[in-house]
Amino acid sequence: MAFVKDSMTLHVDASKLPAEIGPDALSPNGLAYEVATAVLACWQGK
Repeated sequence: MAFVKDSMTLHVDASKLPAEIGPDALSPNGLAYEVATAVLACWQGK
């Protein structure tokens, strides 16, 4: 997954994660999206 904000790019690679993750059985893409949105919420551009 790739996200762009303030002319910077965040790339989250979940390709090596297992098919289900954690007690909620998230998919690798679902977890990548959760991580990316958490990072983007705190991301401050220069």
